Amino acid sequence: MYTLFNVVKHSTDIKGYWQGSDKVFIDNIVLVPCKNKDILKDRINELFRSEELAVFYCDGEKGYIQDNKGKITILNKREIFKFKKGYSNIQDIKDIINKYGGCTVHSKKGYILIEVYTN
Repeated sequence: MYTLFNVVKHSTDIKGYWQGSDKVFIDNIVLVPCKNKDILKDRINELFRSEELAVFYCDGEKGYIQDNKGKITILNKREIFKFKKGYSNIQDIKDIINKYGGCTVHSKKGYILIEVYTN
């Protein structure tokens, strides 16, 4: 089972943060479950046809970044951080972005989960 992280325009409870050229970008994310590799490949191709430059998906503990030229970067380790919701969350997210270059933040009732894929 694969999960594709699909960037959407409307606001969601899942945000993707990533560092690029001295700026932090924030994406609204919808998780798209894909039962097998063929379905995943079809969904990825749809995103690239709509001019997406890169996609992220995971399979258990591994994460994959694939660009529109077919290059895949494999991230072998998944880490989860849990924080009670509060003003300090902004600094928590900044610290994790500075350390890992990006993260996914899942907003839950009373807390946030920050998910990072790394090597």
